Amino acid sequence: MAVKNRVVYMDIVKAFAIIAVVIGHSGSPFTPIVYLYHVPLFFFISGYFFSDYYSKAPFLLLKRRLKTLYIPFIGYELFFLILHNVFFTLNIYSDKVGYEDTVSHLYTTQDFSINAMKILAFIGTEQLAGPLWFILSLFTVNLLFVFISYLTTKYIRENPEYFRFFFIFLAFLIGNITTHYGFKNYYNLNTSLVALLIFYMGYTFRKLEHKTFFNLYLLIISSLFLVMSSLYGPIDMASNTYLSPSFLIVNSLAGVYINIHLAKIIVSKKINYTILEYIGKNTFAIMALHFLSFKLINLIQVKLNNLPIYMVAKYPVIDGTNGWWILYSVCGVLLPLVVTYISDKLIQKFKNKSVTIPPMQSQSIEFDFKVIDKCKYQPVKNEKK
Repeated sequence: MAVKNRVVYMDIVKAFAIIAVVIGHSGSPFTPIVYLYHVPLFFFISGYFFSDYYSKAPFLLLKRRLKTLYIPFIGYELFFLILHNVFFTLNIYSDKVGYEDTVSHLYTTQDFSINAMKILAFIGTEQLAGPLWFILSLFTVNLLFVFISYLTTKYIRENPEYFRFFFIFLAFLIGNITTHYGFKNYYNLNTSLVALLIFYMGYTFRKLEHKTFFNLYLLIISSLFLVMSSLYGPIDMASNTYLSPSFLIVNSLAGVYINIHLAKIIVSKKINYTILEYIGKNTFAIMALHFLSFKLINLIQVKLNNLPIYMVAKYPVIDGTNGWWILYSVCGVLLPLVVTYISDKLIQKFKNKSVTIPPMQSQSIEFDFKVIDKCKYQPVKNEKK
């Protein structure tokens, strides 16, 4: 398959992944199923787009991930922090309801200062930005992978790939052991150690993609397997909890297989996938803004059911049953896309008018919120094909 087609179908896979994340938070009856694979799918995708060039230039990867992961994380978290008290006044936050037993309160100047420092330290503080826990873990996984790759490439002459796999699998075991024995998941380190193996699977898949095959029978079997597995509990990568390590890997691969197969069918049948491609290129915005978007549906439910206005703050949704999850999901995907589209147009208009601004200043106007899209494999000029 040509590189161009491969990137297109992976954009569709990214769209499927972020839609699964939104559905998983919407109170959907399918939540137990998508929770088996949606986060692992993102790690797999990122590994797929890892360039071997970074194994020889790890600091270049660090610089790139600071730009595409850390900076957008800071931008969104600070956005929610600055508006925290405004959201509280609008009942988007409340001291009566929230997430389980966690409620919000008006921030003092000290609260703002402390939380701002935490955000700069890559620690999420804002409830509406809850899904961004994943960004820190993805950042850590990228650094762990490039560090291991750099060491094995530079210092091991014979069979470096075997040693890379050994260290990655060792990290996977350590992540599971530390979780099993109750070690706290500081900075999502346990999760990152485990996810490193899934990242490596994505990287390996790109190398061996020409040898892989897809058929309808495996698609059906994988789908039935996920349905059956959902009866045994979800895979919660945020807390690194699941039935067993093998349960995590097998279900992750089943979900990956289904999504890649469906994406390839869409491309091969020349089905119009413009909207899916656009969604796949704007996964960060959807991940960051879909909880805020849910509040619109919360407000509608409050008005229709005569609920107290503070119920708008119910997190993440008030009630996803009776088809409400569909409205939550549509709103959670489309509203961030509308915001992204409008902001891109405004930025482009400003840039066109500001032709006298030096390139460095002009570049700083935009945040690169398209994180997963920016993990895309892009050869460097001196890279050997």
